[in-house]
Amino acid sequence: MGISVRNLVKSYGMVTVIQAISFDVADGEFVTLLGPSGCGKTTTLRCIAGLDTPNGGTIAINGRVVSDPTRDVFVPPHERDLGMVFQSYAIWPHLTVSQNVAFPLTVKARRDSAARTAEAVSWALGVVGMGHLADRRPSELSGGQQQRVALARAIAARPQLLLFDEPLSNLDARLRDRTRLEISRIQKELRVPTLYVTHDQTEALSMSDRVIVMEAGAVVQEGTPETLYHRPVNRFVADFIGNANFLAVHRDGQQWRLEDGTPIAVDVGDGAGDGLGLGGGDGCGLG
Repeated sequence: MGISVRNLVKSYGMVTVIQAISFDVADGEFVTLLGPSGCGKTTTLRCIAGLDTPNGGTIAINGRVVSDPTRDVFVPPHERDLGMVFQSYAIWPHLTVSQNVAFPLTVKARRDSAARTAEAVSWALGVVGMGHLADRRPSELSGGQQQRVALARAIAARPQLLLFDEPLSNLDARLRDRTRLEISRIQKELRVPTLYVTHDQTEALSMSDRVIVMEAGAVVQEGTPETLYHRPVNRFVADFIGNANFLAVHRDGQQWRLEDGTPIAVDVGDGAGDGLGLGGGDGCGLG
C-alpha cells in the first residue's frame, strides 16, 4: 500500500517543473525528497496532498487513485485521508492548542462526536508531549512547541499518510536536532507511510529509510542513505550529499595521487573532474 506516483507531470504555462517522475512509498516507510531549492520537491508533495493539480501521471494512496488527469480524476485534499505539516506550521493564532489539533476532526465529512474528538486530541497531544499545554494560545508557545502542535494536528485523525514540507527550517540548530528525533520516533511508533521534503542532507540521511534526490524536476537517484553516500550515480548527487565525498587529486604519469603525494588506486569513470568522488559515478571512484 502506501503511495504510488507514476509519470507525474506538473507545468505552469510553458514551464514544466515536474518531469514525469515515478516513485513509491511503502506502508510504514519513511522516504525523503531531497534537493536544492527549485528542484520540484515541494511541488511534488503538494500534488500528492491535492494542493496542486498535476498535468499528467497518476497518484494513488493505499491503492486508491486520487489523481489521474487522463480520466478526469481529482480527489480533493480533505478526502485523501492524509496529515500534513507545513514549513510555516499554519496553526491558527486565535485558537487554543487543543482547538488547533481538533480542527481536522471537525471538518471531516462525517463529524465525530465531541467525546471522540476530545479523545483523539488528547491522544495526539500525548504523543507529542503537549497535553499540559492544551489550553494555551500559539502566541504563548515557543517555535518548537508550535511545531509539535502542527504535528499533533497532522496525526490526530490517524491518517493513512503523513507529509512534511521542510518542517524544521524555522527552528534553531539544537531544537532542530531534537525535533528530528521526535518526528522519527513518532513515525516509527505509528507506522504510517511518510514523505518528507528537505534540502538538508543531515535530515535526509539521519531520518529516512530511503532518499530520493531530485534536480530540475527529475529524480536523479533513489536508495538508502548508505547507498547514496557511498555510491552516488553522478557528481551532482555526490556533491549534494556532502563535500566529504570529494578529495582533490592529481595525475602523476600513470599514478593518481592525493594532494600530499599519497598514491591511490582509482576507478576512473567518464568525465573525471577536479575532485575524487568516493564510490564512483562520473568522477573518480576510490578503488
